[in-house]
Amino acid sequence: MKRLLLFLLLVVATLGAAAQQTETADVYLRDGRVVRGHIVERMRGGMIRVQTPEGQSFTFLPAQVLNVVDLRGFSPFVSSPYWTAYAEVGYTTPNQYDVQLTGGVQLRNFLFVGAGLGYVAQPDAEANALPVYATGRFLLPLATGLKPYVDARLGYAFPLGGEQVSGGAFFGLTTGVELNHWMFGMGYQGVWLHRDAVSEWSRLPVREGLDTQGFTLRLGYRF
Repeated sequence: MKRLLLFLLLVVATLGAAAQQTETADVYLRDGRVVRGHIVERMRGGMIRVQTPEGQSFTFLPAQVLNVVDLRGFSPFVSSPYWTAYAEVGYTTPNQYDVQLTGGVQLRNFLFVGAGLGYVAQPDAEANALPVYATGRFLLPLATGLKPYVDARLGYAFPLGGEQVSGGAFFGLTTGVELNHWMFGMGYQGVWLHRDAVSEWSRLPVREGLDTQGFTLRLGYRF
């Protein structure tokens, strides 16, 4: 399982590096100018380096910058779909912890569809789980840079550990906000595993439900 988590972190880092190279934004300066271009680099101390479509390169200090608006997030329409991804960690009552990595296509700035996988640790349950799911996310980009969203996920959870435990459904429904690529959400999440057993009364095979579900809090980052 450690190898799986390390693999997820490696994928996240790779996607993040690619996303930083293609980020397009309007940089609003305190002297009244607006520079549009690709954010080539975000340096220590808050400095940013921007390359315009004409090939000019500018480096701005934090004191020079009033605001940076991601063009993909400001307009509700985009000229063409693009790939994007986000990673999340979450806590679900009563005692469930998870990490999930989702990738897919931004069809419009208000619609994302994709798929993902994760790892769900359930200390009080019979087994942990590896969910594989499809997801859809509806966003409402605002001029302030804030993006309220609703996210739905549906898939299958494979059991990890436990005796005679079989997989089952995975479902999540959250609402939250995104700001500067950071996401904060809350909602509902459930994992429905099963265990094959024998009835104490009839001695016939039965399937016991091992569902864990509840209120979830989530923190994520979009690349």
